[in-house]
Amino acid sequence: METSIAAIPNIKISLVEVYERCQARETTCKALEAQCNQRNAQTTLQFESDKTTSNAIVQRLSTIERSVQEMQQSIVGLKACVRENKKRMHDLSDSICSASQNVSQHSTSVLPHEEFVAMERRLVSLKGKISRILRKNIDVDLPEEQITTLYKKKLPILEQHTKEASGTIGKYSNQPGKNERIARSIYSTLAEADAWSDLLNGKYDDLKIIELDASDRLPEELTPFSPTGVQNVFEFLNDFNRTYKGRGTDQNKASKLWRSLLSNEVKIDTDQIKNNLGQLMDHLVENYGDIDTVTDAILRDIEGTPRPEETDYKRLFAYVKKLMNALKRLRDIPKNTQIVSEVWESSVLSAKFMKRLSSLLTPTDDSKFSDELRSKGLNSRKARGQGALDALIKTVNRSIDNAARLVDRDTSQSTKKERPRKTVHLVDEYDSDSSVETKAYVNNASVQPPVSTARKPCGLRGHTHEMGQCDDFLSITPVKRRQMTEDRLCWTCLGPRARCRVRQNTSEGSSCSNLSAVNKILLCKACTEYGKKNSKAYSPCNILMCSMKSHVADHPPLDKMLPSLIKLIPDLDPEKIKVQTASIQVNVVQQQSSAYKIVEERKAESVTGKKSNKADPVTVDSSSGEVRKVSNEQITHETREASIFIMQVLKIGQTEALTMFDTGANIHLIQGKLGEDENLELISSKPTTLTVVGGGAIETEYGVFRFFLGPTPEGTFKEIIAQGIPSVTGHFSHADLSIVNNELVNRDIRFASEPLPERVGGKKAQLLLGIRDPSLHPTPLFQLPSGIGVYCSPFKDIFGSTICYGGPHYTFNPGADASTMVMFAQMVSQY
Repeated sequence: METSIAAIPNIKISLVEVYERCQARETTCKALEAQCNQRNAQTTLQFESDKTTSNAIVQRLSTIERSVQEMQQSIVGLKACVRENKKRMHDLSDSICSASQNVSQHSTSVLPHEEFVAMERRLVSLKGKISRILRKNIDVDLPEEQITTLYKKKLPILEQHTKEASGTIGKYSNQPGKNERIARSIYSTLAEADAWSDLLNGKYDDLKIIELDASDRLPEELTPFSPTGVQNVFEFLNDFNRTYKGRGTDQNKASKLWRSLLSNEVKIDTDQIKNNLGQLMDHLVENYGDIDTVTDAILRDIEGTPRPEETDYKRLFAYVKKLMNALKRLRDIPKNTQIVSEVWESSVLSAKFMKRLSSLLTPTDDSKFSDELRSKGLNSRKARGQGALDALIKTVNRSIDNAARLVDRDTSQSTKKERPRKTVHLVDEYDSDSSVETKAYVNNASVQPPVSTARKPCGLRGHTHEMGQCDDFLSITPVKRRQMTEDRLCWTCLGPRARCRVRQNTSEGSSCSNLSAVNKILLCKACTEYGKKNSKAYSPCNILMCSMKSHVADHPPLDKMLPSLIKLIPDLDPEKIKVQTASIQVNVVQQQSSAYKIVEERKAESVTGKKSNKADPVTVDSSSGEVRKVSNEQITHETREASIFIMQVLKIGQTEALTMFDTGANIHLIQGKLGEDENLELISSKPTTLTVVGGGAIETEYGVFRFFLGPTPEGTFKEIIAQGIPSVTGHFSHADLSIVNNELVNRDIRFASEPLPERVGGKKAQLLLGIRDPSLHPTPLFQLPSGIGVYCSPFKDIFGSTICYGGPHYTFNPGADASTMVMFAQMVSQY
């Protein structure tokens, strides 16, 4: 009994635990019940939402069904109109037959029965042939390829048949035994043929279809696409579509795109789809159209440009203009690409990207940018958002205006010091900020600008000196001359545009009133022919302003143009053309491609002007000097294609330096600015003088730099001791090597897995390696069938390749080889 009583407290504890457990389970059950109720409510809401969506779909289907019914009714109405038009054509045919019979029934002789039957059979045959062509319905949207085929193959046949049928039906209708039904059907068929022809001609004209050039020459405005280029894939595709819109078939375009406009790296990835335009473009967008790749391409050029000193106003002006161009391209990404605004905002407007952009500013502009941010209430340390981008653009815009003002001030001051006689720049005064005032003057004879006292004022903005004394004008390319003198300079007589142009308010263009005073040798023949062919009143371009590479072959050499150039540009110094104005010298070198025609068409003349005694070329034994007669099979002719020097693009510090290997120089040369920018060792700061073969001397203005370049295949680094010089060479034209690379791979498949150079040229050489150390020069491997040589360099270029090329190739521009400023140079003072 006592034991039972003692166990009662334990029993109480157990009962309490059981009770608590029951309470906990009850709480759990209530929670589960609440969850079930919540899920039921969600299911009910989802059901209601699905029901609403289903109702919307049903309503949409009903709307589509009504639209289809309306379209069917419209089709019925159109068919009725077609039937009515056919009836009208039959009635018209009856009227024509009746009128033709009334007019000539007494004047036409009756044909013999056999001829009449033959004529009738011929008409029936022609009607059948015409009808078979008209079966092709062109009153719908047709692919460009089909329209081209119909226009070029079917339309000429149709016109031939209708011409014959028109002449025959006139005679047939005047015969007394004619078949009225046949005559009506012929006239009706001819009317349908005329309508069909008009419609096809209209479609063809609208599309402006012309055959794509089968060669690999590129339009002036197109730049081949490369993942490491400065043009993003959307800009490239927009340019491509704009250039080749309505030109050729999609297969033609795909072939042109893959063959001529893609880098070797991209070609390898797209070899399987190279004939499918849609897949090619999709591949490019998919692989190179992301926001990071696009922004990197836009900023690649400006980030590769060293920031200039703020006291170097000309370079500063060029730098901030380039920066502004990059900012505008970044701002317009959502408008000009397939990148959605949300992705653009999360990247370009982020604090990290804004820091990247602000790092491109000069110290002064960076401070002004911070002030602009604070004035808008934005965080100047972590700038982000649209407001920050707007503030950055505003800051750079102000910097451009300020730099332009400083450039104009410096130019004006330097001009006053050099030339006491003040000259008035006519066009600059009327077109300082826009072309509106100039155009108003040209169209309104009552507004008379002041007369310029300069005989031939320079056409560049802010330049108030004579054109013949302007190194800037004479050293830039024709493309840049046109860009920098548009609406300011006449591209025919090179005078101020407002002074000589006769503006016409029609589509026929404008002509130069001084055209008769310009020697024809200075006018581009191809531009002249273009104006005549298209019935345009455009004056032909002066050769100095012609930017069409395809016209270069017809330009005369310098010695022929020089007297007329001096007459046109009175202050022009011939020596300046040969030495300082490199672009004119290069342009003339480009024009020398026509010298091959001279070799073939003219007898040789010696330097003294005396006729050669031999009209035929001589064949000389190089060992004995003996003139020999050989068969044509033993003769190999020199190529007529343009050539390039052996060059590589090497990375020196942060600079992609175009490097030229020159066995004609006994020293190494380096652009002085490159040596200073990359902080190369300066072993002598004393400038020196280089004498050039043929006489003359060049002041280097820089000392001697030293650095080590490598690694070579042996793992060594070569010592380079190079004389600094302001400009090592003239400008080299851009050469795309993708086609040459393809030839190399076809020649030896082992190169397919090796990195190959994508391009060379596009600027002046910054490093020239002479013959002082032959081991620095590439060794020849072999020659490709096209004529270009393949070499192996001891250095890897920026593409990771040791392969380089030298010699002629049909894809190179005629001006691809610039003149080297210093050849066979020797030191006057030793360093």
